[in-house]
Amino acid sequence: MADVLIVFASETGNTEEMAQKIAEGVKRAGVNPVVKDVLQLSVSEFDGYNGIMFGSFTDGMGDLPYSVEDFLDTLNDNDLQGKAAACFGSGDSSYGLFAAAVDTIQETLARCGAEIIEDNFKVELSMTKEECEQAIQLGESFAKKLLAKQEEKN
Repeated sequence: MADVLIVFASETGNTEEMAQKIAEGVKRAGVNPVVKDVLQLSVSEFDGYNGIMFGSFTDGMGDLPYSVEDFLDTLNDNDLQGKAAACFGSGDSSYGLFAAAVDTIQETLARCGAEIIEDNFKVELSMTKEECEQAIQLGESFAKKLLAKQEEKN
């Protein structure tokens, strides 16, 4: 099982665009990306993936969007041991903590046992051309690390 689940919460489309660019990179590494809006996802679906990439915009003064907060509340009771994870998202530095939702998601995934294998990827509002390429590289790097971890187990 080498598919990577890429979950996103997006209000204006910026984080969804990040998810799509990351998916390009995952695919470039030879791994199948599955991209889903957090509103169309159940926690039980995490079971079918060894790799999870989770992205969100940050609301207000560093808050999680309600959809992500609700999802993470249900995730707290699950064991993510053996799953590789990475987080990404967009933010607006003129409000409170910059892209703080990304940090909160990462903390939750790690607390549930997931291994964070990439640094958080945060952008100001929408991606620049350079950040689009960084998002693709992030997806590719994540997928390659996931494949290497799977090879180690075999």
